[in-house]
Amino acid sequence: MAKTSVRELLRATTPNEPRVSLVDLSADQTKWVNEKKALKKLAKQHAKLFELQSRLWAEQKRSVLIAMQGMDTSGKDGTVKHVMTGMNPAGVDVHSFKAPSPEEKRHNFLWRFKEVLPPPGTIGIFNRTYYAVSYTHLRAHKPGRNPV
Repeated sequence: MAKTSVRELLRATTPNEPRVSLVDLSADQTKWVNEKKALKKLAKQHAKLFELQSRLWAEQKRSVLIAMQGMDTSGKDGTVKHVMTGMNPAGVDVHSFKAPSPEEKRHNFLWRFKEVLPPPGTIGIFNRTYYAVSYTHLRAHKPGRNPV
């Protein structure tokens, strides 16, 4: 089966296929991307995202939480920008988490996340969740103790 989508082209290979080394690939290597087709597909995907978001809002039963975790310059902000392009901004809240404030330090490490969870019908994006740090704190402390 021919790989036609960007997702399939970037997917990790199985043991039966040759391994790919990202070091061997140029960052601007786009010979497999046709810009016209990509822009057309992007427009369709944005329309689909908008439709799904509208259904989520109309239903008012569920919410969606997208947690972005990555090192600095890993593309989190760019990903948020491109994903939000296909959505109604009124139904999306983006939260970036920096070092905990004195108020946040008085509570357990998940308190600040709980305070901004998306309400039903909306989408929340947590940009830099510190999930890995939270997990490390949880594992490093005894049960029943405040890890922060």
